[in-house]
Amino acid sequence: MQYCEKALEAIKSIRLKSNRPLVPAELFETSEFLLSFRSWLTNHIMEAEARYRDKVQEFKDQNMSVAASETNAKTTAEYRAYKYLNRVDDLAQEQILLVKKFSSRLEEELRGSGY
Repeated sequence: MQYCEKALEAIKSIRLKSNRPLVPAELFETSEFLLSFRSWLTNHIMEAEARYRDKVQEFKDQNMSVAASETNAKTTAEYRAYKYLNRVDDLAQEQILLVKKFSSRLEEELRGSGY
């Protein structure tokens, strides 16, 4: 979870920088970081989901209905971790979409600078 918190800080700092002119190297570095972060995060999301599903099964094994099992499982730390990791992934995806949105502007800046 500490790595996720670091990633959230990186995403926040990227958003703060979006009010100033684009720097091509920073944009590329940011994109590279977010893509590799999402790749790393996928495994952890799947593990968290499996732990949450295990909790659902534990409640089912106690003769609870499916709905009651899922409701009870949603109150556990396993579910919170799963939702948290999904939200971090969503934020990274949003940032990647912003990078894509401004990529044409980046290309214009590169052409204008003689690169």
